[in-house]
Amino acid sequence: VGVDLGRKGAHVAVLADDKGQQSGPAVSFSTSIEELDRVRSELFSRAPKGTELVFVMEPTPTWRPVAKYLKACGHRVFLANQSQASSLRNLIKRHAKTDRLDALTLAKLPSVCPEAVRPAPLPDDPRWEMLRWGVKREYKLSRLIADLVKSIKEAAEECIPGVADLFPEPERPLDNLVYREYCALGRHRGMTVKRLLEEIRARLGRPLEPEEELKVRKLFSLAQHALKLHGRLAPATSAIADAIGEDLCFLDRLNAEQERVKRENYVLYRELDEKGCVMSLPGVGKTLAPVFLAVAPAVAYMTSNKQLRKFSGYVPRVDNSGLKEGKGQSMTKAGPAWFKRGLYLASDAGRKRDPQLARVYRRAMVEKGFPHKKALCEVAVRLSDRLFRVLKDNRLYELRDAEGNPVSAREAREIIRAKYAVPEEVRARLRRRKKHKRGSSDERDAALRHLPAMLTPSGQKGSTEAAPRSTGPKRVGEILAEHLGPEFFARLAASAEHSQFTIAQAHPATLSVAATGEIPEDGQGTRSSLAESTSAPIKLQREPASAAFKPQATEELQPTVPVEDTTAPDGFQHGARASKTSGEAYDSPGPYGHRPSFPPSAGPDAISAQPSWLDPVVAFGSAREATAPPGPDLPRGRDRPQ
Repeated sequence: VGVDLGRKGAHVAVLADDKGQQSGPAVSFSTSIEELDRVRSELFSRAPKGTELVFVMEPTPTWRPVAKYLKACGHRVFLANQSQASSLRNLIKRHAKTDRLDALTLAKLPSVCPEAVRPAPLPDDPRWEMLRWGVKREYKLSRLIADLVKSIKEAAEECIPGVADLFPEPERPLDNLVYREYCALGRHRGMTVKRLLEEIRARLGRPLEPEEELKVRKLFSLAQHALKLHGRLAPATSAIADAIGEDLCFLDRLNAEQERVKRENYVLYRELDEKGCVMSLPGVGKTLAPVFLAVAPAVAYMTSNKQLRKFSGYVPRVDNSGLKEGKGQSMTKAGPAWFKRGLYLASDAGRKRDPQLARVYRRAMVEKGFPHKKALCEVAVRLSDRLFRVLKDNRLYELRDAEGNPVSAREAREIIRAKYAVPEEVRARLRRRKKHKRGSSDERDAALRHLPAMLTPSGQKGSTEAAPRSTGPKRVGEILAEHLGPEFFARLAASAEHSQFTIAQAHPATLSVAATGEIPEDGQGTRSSLAESTSAPIKLQREPASAAFKPQATEELQPTVPVEDTTAPDGFQHGARASKTSGEAYDSPGPYGHRPSFPPSAGPDAISAQPSWLDPVVAFGSAREATAPPGPDLPRGRDRPQ
C-alpha cells in the first residue's frame, strides 16, 4: 500500500500487488482512528485472503502518527527514499504530479527498487522518542545561538570596527562585558586607558590577565579611531548598543535553555545505555553521546556499516562511466543535520585521542593534500563505522594502535604526538592554497602583471603533472620553472623587465602560456612549447628555431598532443587546436573563430604583420574569455562562427 501523506489535505492510499500493478481505485482518508480502520477494511476486501498489507510512505512531518497506529495494528511500515521515489514518479509520468500518482509510485517502489525503502524506526520504548526530540532541540538551540552571536558581532563591528576580531566570543566574561557596556561610542568620549582598565577590573571583580589587559588597550585605540570615523553621528551608536544588550540577554536565556536540554538528554542516555558503550568512542562526551545513541533505532534495521555511512551523508557521490573515473565528487549530505554535526565535532576531538583516526587524518592532510575540514570528513566516515559496530554488538570501544594492539589513553596520545602529528608548515601551505583559491579574478589578473618576478625554478626538467583547471599566476610560474628547465628560466629571469606573460584560453580543456619580449638565445636556437590540460599530463616540446626567427618575435606555446579533427560543417574548426608539422601554418581557432599563426620559417616580418586583434587574450579559467573582433578575412554577420 502506497500512502501519500498530505500536510493540509487528505491522505491518499493506493493498493498494488507484488508486481506493482494497481488494484482498485485510490482511497482518501484523514488522520483519525475511524478513517484508518475504514481504509484498512476496504483494502483488505480487495486483496486476496491471507494477504499481508505492507505500507510504504515518505518521511514527511505527518508520517509518525499514521505509522504508529498501523504498527500497533500489526502491519509493517516502510519509509521510502524521497529522491528515488521522485525519480520513479518522473519515469512513470514525466509531466504529471498528483496525489494518486505519488501513492502509486510508493506502492511500486519496493518491487522496482527494494533498496529505496527501509523499515520505519518505531521503538516500543517512549524514551527513544524523547531522546530523539531532545537531541533535535539541542541542535536547534545551537543554531539559534550561533546566528545570534553572529548578529551581535556584526552590530558591534558597525559601532567599533575591529572589535569583533578582538573579542570573538560573547559568552566569555570580558567579551560579554565589552559588548554589553562599551559598544556605545559615548562611553569612550573623554576616556583614558587607565580609567578604562580600572572600570573593567571593577566590573569583573578581579585583576586582568596580561593578554586581557592588552586587549583592553587595543579596544581603547579602536574606540578612539571609531570616534573620528563616525564624527557627529557617533551618538547614533547608542541605539545599536541597546540592541546588542537585548540580544545578549536573549543569548543568556538560550544558553541556559541549552544546558537544561543537555542535562535531560544525558539522563535519558544513561538510562538507555547503561554500559556506556557510546561514550567509550573517542571524542564522544556527555553532549554527543545522546546524539549518537538517538540513531540506534535506525541502526537496528541496518545490515552493514555502509548503510550508516550513507545515512550520515559523508560519502561522496559516484560518477564512473566508461573510462571515466569520477573521483573527488561532492558528498551526498544526506541524513539528519544533528547527526552530521555530531559526527563532525566528534571527529575533530577523536583524531586527537585515537591513533587509527589520527593516521587517517594525517594521511588525508599530508599525502592527499586535503584541507582541515575535508580531512575531518574522512575521519567522520571511519568514526561512523566504529559507531555501527558499538551499537550492533553493544560493547565498549577499545583504543588500538595502527597494528591493532590495545593501548591506553596516555599511550595513544604519545603515539599520536610521535607519529601522526601534522606539521605546521603543511597546515600553513594548505591555508595559503585555500586563500589563493578564494581570491577574486581581479586580484589574480593584477598578480599576473607581476608574474616574471615570481618565476623561480622549483622542479626537475621533463617531469609531468596534472594541474588544476583554475591556474593562478604563481602556479603558472611553478609549471614553467618545472617543465622548461632552469637554463631557460635563467635567461627568462635576466630579461624579466622586458618580458611579458599572457594566458590564452583557446579551449575549455586547454590553457596556453605565451611569452613575449626579448628573451636571450641559449646558443642552440630553441624555443619551448607548453600546454596544460585538465585531463592529460603537461607535456614539453622543444622545436629548433629557424635562422630567420628572432627572439623579439612572439613565441606562442602550442599544444603538443595531436587531437582529433574537429572540423565543423561550416568549414571552420572549433575547440582544441590542431597540431601540424613545422612546415605548415598552425590552424589554431579559438571559440570566436580562426586565429592564423605563422611557422618559424615565415620570419619576423610576417609575424609582425599580424593585425593587432591577434594579440593573445588574457583570461583565467574556462568560463572567462575575452571576445576578439573578427579579422579581415573572416565572414561577418550570421555567417561568422560563434
